[in-house]
Amino acid sequence: MIAVTKAREGHQVFEEAVRRVAEEVADTAPTGWTSAVLKGTNDMSGFAVSRSYTVPSGAATQARGRRNFAKLKNLVEHIRAQHGWETISLEIICHLTGEYEFTAFHGSVSPWRGSGGGFKAILNPDFRLPRRGQGEPYAAASPAGDPEAAVARFHEYRRRRAEILGRVEQLPAPASEALLRHVEDQIGINLPEELRALYSIANGDGNESHQRYLFDNDTWLRIEDLTAIHSSLSKPAWFGWEQEWDSVILDANPANTVQRCTANAGWIPFASGEDGNYLAIDLAPATNGRSGQIIHIGRDYGGGPRYIDSSVSSLLDRHLRMLSDGAFSIVDGNISFHETHADSGSDVKIIGSVRQPLSTAVQSIQVIEGVSPVNLAAFEGLSHLRRLRLNACYTDDLTPLRRLPLESLDIALSQGDLVPMEGHPHLSALALETFRLVDITPLCTVENLRGLDLSRSRMANISPLSELQGLRYLALSGPQWAALAEVREIPPGLAAARLAEPDATLRQALAWAGLLGIDTGDAMHTDGVV
Repeated sequence: MIAVTKAREGHQVFEEAVRRVAEEVADTAPTGWTSAVLKGTNDMSGFAVSRSYTVPSGAATQARGRRNFAKLKNLVEHIRAQHGWETISLEIICHLTGEYEFTAFHGSVSPWRGSGGGFKAILNPDFRLPRRGQGEPYAAASPAGDPEAAVARFHEYRRRRAEILGRVEQLPAPASEALLRHVEDQIGINLPEELRALYSIANGDGNESHQRYLFDNDTWLRIEDLTAIHSSLSKPAWFGWEQEWDSVILDANPANTVQRCTANAGWIPFASGEDGNYLAIDLAPATNGRSGQIIHIGRDYGGGPRYIDSSVSSLLDRHLRMLSDGAFSIVDGNISFHETHADSGSDVKIIGSVRQPLSTAVQSIQVIEGVSPVNLAAFEGLSHLRRLRLNACYTDDLTPLRRLPLESLDIALSQGDLVPMEGHPHLSALALETFRLVDITPLCTVENLRGLDLSRSRMANISPLSELQGLRYLALSGPQWAALAEVREIPPGLAAARLAEPDATLRQALAWAGLLGIDTGDAMHTDGVV
């Protein structure tokens, strides 16, 4: 009896919390509104909320008053306490009549945060798309580079800086041998000798209040900081299906010098831009690289690391030349080099038509408002092209793409078919829009296809989707999902799916998730009037 009473009281608290949020949504609605939708998601990345209103044509669409999400957060905490859900998706639909409908569910079904809207369903929460470079051993041989030369150049570098600044820059005491060995034990890799030699001179270039930004305008890290930073950068971060399903890691310049990955245990960060980016020594180079080379990695290098120089000694040589050439400024008492590493030109945006020949080094192209139909023959000789997107334009022939190493393709097709992509050895992600019925059967021979968005396509037959054994992500419109469920041929290996319907409600998304086999029986629903 006591348990029943507590359950009833808990339900009343929940009902009241929902009603208060619905009242707030209605109270801040613009003049002339007829309905409102509030969507919220609470997960590891934070609390995301959106509100939208249906109003007569031309009426204001902004909510009145200050947005205060305290009541919504209280509701989320109540749901978490009641169900133990770590990730929560919820939705409140309010009407001018005062009626409202509330739905909540755990994170296996949540709003799609990428372009186009809709919902995503996670069928396998532990699955991650395979990433390049992971599990590959770092170089067993000692890295190239001369520690004695590095020390001599470092001392000369400091002398020249002192002449320019009119003072000797004081550095911390050297790192002890015991500390260096401790760090090596922690990260599981012997530090390159050039780096060890520099840490025998000083343990970084400053303290928390005064950095000197000695390396490439980055601050030289204390050796104690390497363990945590190396650990955070040695494994790739997962940014969700919105970003990951069609992501491509581009090659560095020069080509094939750095492994095409975003994280590697063989990358030793030693300097920081204090912005989530790091200068690192690469002990796991690609075929044409050199162990001990210098690369940039971190937050802004999700598309692949950048090659900087062949060794620490070479980097110091370049700094000395820049001092001699006057390629620097004095900023806040520090020397700031003018040189910024030039864009490799591997990622190109084309607005309108292609007006000049493209370098064969180009790896990624986005055509924006191109002259349609875009003649893809202009790209036929781009032997390193890995990603192609047509934005607000279309083509009528995919034949020029047949022999290119494309991994990600986002394209609108007015005529033609998918036959040119038959058996393509590299393609792993395809977003396809079609203006007429198209046969998707050729995709069954694309062995590396992992992600597919056909929500803007008109398919002659949806059944071939069931033959895509390697497919892990699929986006379809509502009618397409219904047709696929009707023939019971949903691809067997899906880890994630998207309902590409921007106006879908969470209740509709839960019904769709049920077709995919997700148990939605514990979803929370309540209706009421304010």
